[in-house]
Amino acid sequence: MIEQLAADNVGRREAWAFKRIVSLVGSQLTRALNLSQSGHDRALARVRQELDDEAQSLIGEVRAHPAGQFALRIYAEERRRVLP
Repeated sequence: MIEQLAADNVGRREAWAFKRIVSLVGSQLTRALNLSQSGHDRALARVRQELDDEAQSLIGEVRAHPAGQFALRIYAEERRRVLP
C-alpha cells in the first residue's frame, strides 16, 4: 500500500527509490512503529475509547460552528467529484 501511495504521488524515479528503501528498512519500521496485530488492537481500542467520550461532544461542537458547517457543506458538494 505504501509503495502504491508513493507511485501515485511522486515521480517515477522517486517511487523507484522509495520502493528500494522500504524493502531495506521495512522490518525496522515495523518494529519501531509497533505495526503488529497487538499494536493495532491497542490503537483501535484507544480510538474507540476516545470516540465514546470527549470526542463526541467535540465533534458536535465543531459541526455546529460556522467553520464546521462550511466544511460539511463543501464535503457534501465536492466528495463525488473526480480530480483530473
